[in-house]
Amino acid sequence: MRVQIYSRPNHERCIFAAVHGDHNLSGALMELLFWASVAALVYPYVLFPAWLIARSHRRTPPRYTLPPELPRVAIVIAAYNEEAVIAGRIENLLALSYPREKLRVLIGSDASTDRTDEICQAYAAKYPLVEFIRFATRQGKAATLNRLIAATDADVLILTDADVLFAPDIVERLVAPLSDQRIGLVAARMVRGILPGDTFQQVERTYFTVESHLKYAESLLYGALIGADGACYAIRRSVFTPFPEGCLITDDLLQTLWVIERGYRTYYAPDAICSAELTTDPRHEFQRKSRVAASNMHTLRYLGGLLRYFWRAPAVLFLSHKLFRWFGALFLLAATSAALVLAQSGWFYSGAAMILVFLHLLPLLPASYRLPLLRYAAHFVASHYAVLLGIVKFFVGKRSPTWQPPPRRAEQTVPPAVG
Repeated sequence: MRVQIYSRPNHERCIFAAVHGDHNLSGALMELLFWASVAALVYPYVLFPAWLIARSHRRTPPRYTLPPELPRVAIVIAAYNEEAVIAGRIENLLALSYPREKLRVLIGSDASTDRTDEICQAYAAKYPLVEFIRFATRQGKAATLNRLIAATDADVLILTDADVLFAPDIVERLVAPLSDQRIGLVAARMVRGILPGDTFQQVERTYFTVESHLKYAESLLYGALIGADGACYAIRRSVFTPFPEGCLITDDLLQTLWVIERGYRTYYAPDAICSAELTTDPRHEFQRKSRVAASNMHTLRYLGGLLRYFWRAPAVLFLSHKLFRWFGALFLLAATSAALVLAQSGWFYSGAAMILVFLHLLPLLPASYRLPLLRYAAHFVASHYAVLLGIVKFFVGKRSPTWQPPPRRAEQTVPPAVG
């Protein structure tokens, strides 16, 4: 008996190897995409904060005292249709403990259409330290702030919002660190008020609390707080750079990074306390995050001087604290897509694909906000999709510099002074 052994022709062997070689290569690329995307999500939200906060605990906080000669301070507010809160805001400022002869309050109305102008004019007529300027046509927050700041020669500017309330001693707490000539900007600590039992507000407050710890750690370790909260921060008049006008920008982030770029330190003052209530409507918060994301994209064009030296601490902090997070939705989508492609290769990737798809659906499930773990996961995903929507809006050209405040509650609690 003759036994014939079949041998695959050379050209068939080449085709077989090429097909399976491409399959292995694509699988390897999908695995690389999956793990790179997971790392890009874990780093800014877990590794970077843990490392930064752990290091900051080993540092002794600095102690600052007021200078013998108190600087002249101007509190600057850009307002638009704030009739619900503007009277309480001015009353709050009138109760500050800083000497009145050293204090000035500048309020600019960006063509408000409600009773904001009427209320502000009444206070300006009664109290000399209050000055009100109305702008007949809408120009945006950045332009309004520029006009107000140009109208004062105060040594220190405190930029704040119409719905924020100050602790009585906040001005002293913001001014004291500026006695260090190396510091150009001081950020206040925002305490977010919530209503009892509101789970959405609880999640939001947790996020802002973690952000406060990160900002304090950045300023303590590197003198480079990455992004003061626009609700309240103080800046030297000599260091302030006018905002770009006619475009959508994140004014507080841009001003903070410009101060760093000019060689000054930025400091987070945990004893300078202000407060504001969080919105109770997730839709309003989604819209706010989307608008901020669009403004962040435009702000990037003004940060070339800072990011040019990408190996220096401020640039590394900006990339770690801000930029990675801004593109988190893309990393989440990439990880999900890669896991779905790899799902047939084994139980690990099929399980990862199921978990990631479930995460994407969480914000659509109202019941997810009833369980703590799912509540935070749903908020994480929804926030990233708000940012992604804002980025899309930016690239399709929706870049109006004007803003629309959310509904305000007039009843708020003034934070206590720090003893």
